[in-house]
Amino acid sequence: DNGASVGGPQFVLSPLVVDFHLDPASDVSSGGVFSLYVNDSTATVIVNTTNGLNYEDVSEYTVLLYATSNGSLINCSMDVSVNDINEKPTIDVGTPPTRNVSEAAVINDYVNGPPIKATDPDTSDEHVYSLINADPIEGLTYFGIGGCSGLIYVQEEGLDALTQSTYNLTVRVRDDASDSLSDIGNVTIDVLNANDAPYFTVNENEVYCSIDENSVANETVGGSNCSSIPWYDPDVPFGDYVVWSISRND
Repeated sequence: DNGASVGGPQFVLSPLVVDFHLDPASDVSSGGVFSLYVNDSTATVIVNTTNGLNYEDVSEYTVLLYATSNGSLINCSMDVSVNDINEKPTIDVGTPPTRNVSEAAVINDYVNGPPIKATDPDTSDEHVYSLINADPIEGLTYFGIGGCSGLIYVQEEGLDALTQSTYNLTVRVRDDASDSLSDIGNVTIDVLNANDAPYFTVNENEVYCSIDENSVANETVGGSNCSSIPWYDPDVPFGDYVVWSISRND
C-alpha cells in the first residue's frame, strides 16, 4: 500500500551525512514506486504508489541510494523482493449467465452452454468448482458441476418444463492455495420442453362401446368412456394438438 515501509533494516545516518536520496535513474527504472523517508537520524524506503506492488508483474526491484558526507558521494544498492501472496480468483459465468437443457435429458448429459471459468492473478493456481445453492433447492438434486471442468451436467432425471422451467444455481470457485480463496456467481438453467406422447387415462377394460344394428351414417357409438375416451397430452400447454384416427378396424 501507499506509504508502507519496505521490510528490512532502517538506514542509520551519521551526523556527517548532509544528503541522502534515491538515485533518480533507479526511481524511474523501478516505476517510481519507492521513495525515501528521512528524519533526523534514520532513513526508510517506503512504497510510493497508490496502485500497490504486483508480484506477477515485477518480483524484484533494485534501488540505488546516494549519500553525501564531508563532500564525498557514497552510493549503495538495495534489492527489494516482492513477496507473493494469494489473490482471489474471479468467477466467470458468461454473458448472459444462462444455460439450457432439455427436460428429456438423462444422467450425465451436459447442459447447453460454455463451462464456468475463472480468472486468477496467480496463474499457477488450480481451481475447483462446486454448486453451493439453488432456487428452487431441487436444483442441487438435478444438477452437478465438474470440479475441474466447470461444466454443468444433469445428475438426476425427471426435469419437467411444465412444473419448473428455470433453476438458479449458485456456483463457487476456489483456488488450491494453502490459504484458499473463493468467489461465487449465479447461473440460470432454462428447462426446454421436449415432445411427450399423448396417452389414454383409462385402460381397455374401462372402455366398452356399442351401437345398434342398422345404424345410419354419422350416428355416435355409445357405451362406457366411448363417445369421448379420456386422454392427456403434457404438451398441450406448449401448443400441441392431437389428431385422432382409427389404427385398426376388425
